[in-house]
Amino acid sequence: AAAAAAASPFNELPVAERHAECPICFEPLHSAPVSGFLDIRGRRSCRHYFHTRCVGGLGQRKCPLCRAQFERCNELPKLESDPEGWFKAVDYENNGRLNRAEIIEALRAQLPVDWDRLERELVPAAWRRWDADNDGSITLSELLGSGGLLQWMRANFPQGQARPPPPPLERKVEWFNYWDEDNNEALDKEELVRALVKSFHFSGSLSQVENTRNIVNNIWPLFDTDGDGSIDKAEFLKPEVGLADALLCQMQHERRPHPQQHRHADM
Repeated sequence: AAAAAAASPFNELPVAERHAECPICFEPLHSAPVSGFLDIRGRRSCRHYFHTRCVGGLGQRKCPLCRAQFERCNELPKLESDPEGWFKAVDYENNGRLNRAEIIEALRAQLPVDWDRLERELVPAAWRRWDADNDGSITLSELLGSGGLLQWMRANFPQGQARPPPPPLERKVEWFNYWDEDNNEALDKEELVRALVKSFHFSGSLSQVENTRNIVNNIWPLFDTDGDGSIDKAEFLKPEVGLADALLCQMQHERRPHPQQHRHADM
């Protein structure tokens, strides 16, 4: 396990939220329609968003991130085609105004912009450019009008260039360094699940994503011996008995065709 990294609000977010990805499949949220959850009164039960196709397979009516109970899913309208419907769907507090957190969470789910940089630069002083009365929230016209927040975001925070593809897991040191994006010399459980899903191109199959998550959950206690929720670089790379070698063995087994598959192929 590793020592705690320097805290920042952005780094404290779950890994999928930091990258504006669906927390179930780890694909960019803006790449497909997204949904939130409503309670029995028709109000949002939590602030999280997921791909609509992913939440359709949830076994329990609980948010996978915060475990809030919900009654049904509600697809988020497109801001460009239904701004009033979008505004109403995003209004978590149901007060006709949106605060900074509500706007960032919803736009992150639909727009391909540089969210890491935006989180750093949309500080209270910048926010007050649109929040003239300094009450912490803005109206629909302040968001969408000429010179509004949305126009400013699109002009100043275009999506950065995509990273090069990750090295194979067999190149263990390079692989670890690639996925240790906060440079704290450790990976937590969700960071590891995301890294495996993306390395092995499992995002398109929810069953493979879930299987990967189960693999990590099953072997995690063997390596996170102090129970602090992270695996440091030394624990990952330890020859023959480290997490990297255990994962290589397990993932190779999972990708090996089963005898039954061969029989079907021969028929």
